[in-house]
Amino acid sequence: MIKPVPGGGLTYAKGSLETYYGRITSAWKLDGGKFSLDLDIPVNTSATVYLPVKGESSKITENGADISSSKEIEILGASTGFKIFKVGSGRYNFAVAD
Repeated sequence: MIKPVPGGGLTYAKGSLETYYGRITSAWKLDGGKFSLDLDIPVNTSATVYLPVKGESSKITENGADISSSKEIEILGASTGFKIFKVGSGRYNFAVAD
């Protein structure tokens, strides 16, 4: 599960985890009103990703394209302040703008 929670003056974070299948990396940044998240998910691995949103009008893209146009990303739903997705192995660049 990848669930960045910006706030309290924190505008950037990154981390990694070595797994049996390889390294999972995550780095996020909050720049003005734009949130970005870069992920690397190793082969034979999947992740549930929570992207922070301010509301239903937030625009979410992956590598510059609307998230709904991606066949590799499954939209799971929403939770208070987040949109939830499932991704398989690969490199992802998410952006959220209000």
